[in-house]
Amino acid sequence: SSKFTIVATMGYAYCFVDDISVEEYNEENKKIEPDKKLFLYLVDRSSSMKKEDKFTRLKSGLKKSLKKLPSDSYYSIMTFANNPQTLLPQTKSLLYDLASAIDTVKVNGQTDAVKAINYAYDFIRANPEYKVELIMCTDGQFSLDDSTYKKVLEAKMHFNLMQLGGIRNAYLEKLMNATGGKYIVAQNKNVKE
Repeated sequence: SSKFTIVATMGYAYCFVDDISVEEYNEENKKIEPDKKLFLYLVDRSSSMKKEDKFTRLKSGLKKSLKKLPSDSYYSIMTFANNPQTLLPQTKSLLYDLASAIDTVKVNGQTDAVKAINYAYDFIRANPEYKVELIMCTDGQFSLDDSTYKKVLEAKMHFNLMQLGGIRNAYLEKLMNATGGKYIVAQNKNVKE
C-alpha cells in the first residue's frame, strides 16, 4: 500500500506519496511492473481558494512536495475552476521553472470538480504507459455522477483527495478507498508547523 506523508507549511498541509508499492500480476502469477509512475496533481484554482489564503498556502506546499518526488517519477500539474487546464505537462525533470509556472495561476471561477476529473481521465486514457497517482487538492464539496464515478474506477489509478477544510464526505471517501487512494481533510487548526 502507499505510504503518505503529511507535512505542514504556512498553516496548511500538503501531501505526497513516499512509496508506491502497488503490485499487479498476470495470469502466470508474474509481477507486472508499470512502465512509468506519474504523480498527477489536480489543483483547485476557483474563487473560494482566495479565502483564508488557501491557494497561496497550497502553492507553497505543492512546490515543496514536487521536490520530494522519487527521482524516477514523472509528474504533471493540472488546475481547474470552470475549465481545467494543464499547467505543466508530464515531465521527469524539475528543469521547468516551477515557481514561475505555479505563480502565474489566476484564482477565479466556480469549482467544477466533475469536469476536472473527466479532463484528468481523458489524459490518463490517452497515456496508458503511466501508473497514475492522482492527487486532487480542493476546498470544494462535490459528488460525482455515475458516469464519472465509473470512469475513475476504470482508470486503474489511485485517486487521492486532499480537501482543504470542511467536513468529510462519505461518498468521496468510499471512492478513494475503492481506488486504493487516501482521503485527507486538512484543517488549519489541526496542522502543526
